[in-house]
Amino acid sequence: LPGSGTAAAQRTLNAAVPSAGTMFMQGFAVGSSRQISNLTGGRTTAFAAADQAFKRLDESTRSQYLLGYSSTNGDWNGAYRRITVKVNRKDAQVLYRHGYAARQEVKPLNRRDYLTYSRIASAANLPRAIDDLKMRVVKTTVESGPDGMRLSVDMRIGPGAVKFARQDGGYLAKVDALYFCADAKEQLVGENWQTLDFKLTEENYQKFMREGVGYTIYVPLKADAKYLKVILYDYGADLVGSAMVELKK
Repeated sequence: LPGSGTAAAQRTLNAAVPSAGTMFMQGFAVGSSRQISNLTGGRTTAFAAADQAFKRLDESTRSQYLLGYSSTNGDWNGAYRRITVKVNRKDAQVLYRHGYAARQEVKPLNRRDYLTYSRIASAANLPRAIDDLKMRVVKTTVESGPDGMRLSVDMRIGPGAVKFARQDGGYLAKVDALYFCADAKEQLVGENWQTLDFKLTEENYQKFMREGVGYTIYVPLKADAKYLKVILYDYGADLVGSAMVELKK
């Protein structure tokens, strides 16, 4: 298409094709749905034609059994208790609820906790870096700590990368973070989950918006590490940032 028609066609194409960020968030949503369905004995059908989805639903609901039992463990401490259901029919696929929280009263799902875990778990399984929340690994050093070897990680969060809430004359924000190390065979050899609590004055908030902020964390190591992956999640803005680093000896 010549002239302005070409530009119009390109704009139409750009609008029709989802961006990488949109596709990534769709992947998050599908991953969250699959986690819920797997834990509760269901199935998730995504990116499939409607007739295939309904056929799968019909096949999955033709043979159902209601099983119940009373636990002999009377300690209602809120701990997660796993359930396993086995059948003696060869090659049968059994869909069932995989566990429950030992509470006498059922409490509603904590949306923040679930969404945080879902976002971080999805980012951990993604083979590429995510730059929606701007961050970077500045320096890594293997050193001796009070409980053995550990990896010292110097981090930097970019200017304005975190969403703050104004409260009591200051600025508050929380960022959930996961740092984990793997060996040459990609086996986990160390991890550290933490929550970064930011409580800034007006002056420090303005400095953060201009320069960002740096900090240091430590990852305990059970063996030599070759890779480090860092994932940060800002629930307030629903943004994720991740980085993968190959460690140098």
